[in-house]
Amino acid sequence: MRVVLLPPTRVALRLPAVRSAVLLAVLCPAFVAWGGIDEQAIVRLRITGLLLAGALAMVWDDRCAVVTAPTPVGVPAVRRGRAVVVLCLLGLAWLLSCAVVSGQRVPYAALTLQTSAVAVLLLAVVGWLARDREGEQLAALPAPALLLTMALLSRLPSEVSLLRATPGSAGWPAERSRWLVLLVVATLLVVRLGRDPARR
Repeated sequence: MRVVLLPPTRVALRLPAVRSAVLLAVLCPAFVAWGGIDEQAIVRLRITGLLLAGALAMVWDDRCAVVTAPTPVGVPAVRRGRAVVVLCLLGLAWLLSCAVVSGQRVPYAALTLQTSAVAVLLLAVVGWLARDREGEQLAALPAPALLLTMALLSRLPSEVSLLRATPGSAGWPAERSRWLVLLVVATLLVVRLGRDPARR
């Protein structure tokens, strides 16, 4: 019988991705509610989505490699487990932030789609940048990757734009389809980058 040794919980939860997710679950709703519920609350909600996307991309931080190296589990398996914890915390932060502006005319579904697509795309970008850096500290990568990703998205031509149409406008249905395609493609990339080369 094979014994699988997992890293201690205190080690897995000490990583920056989990700590950032816990912090954002508290701070994001407060940030959205800061200054009252007005038209700027939607802008703060969009900023919150970008912060959550950056926190999600921190799950690629592989400082647990030293802990899992002698076990048959592998870093990808530990990363997937950590991603579940981080996703739950960030999902809670997003739901609480949306609840703060409840009663307003806020396109929750559209903002959730955009936030999810940017988060998974950023996860794919950071995973691609970190593909040959296993074991290194990668917690600093999401910030520049987020800036680069948003800069590239803002420079797309109008035919394939992702940041120009507002929900409810005439151009939104086409842009919503592009957001969905981006979400699916980025998800497939993340799955591909998250595979364990050793097939453990």
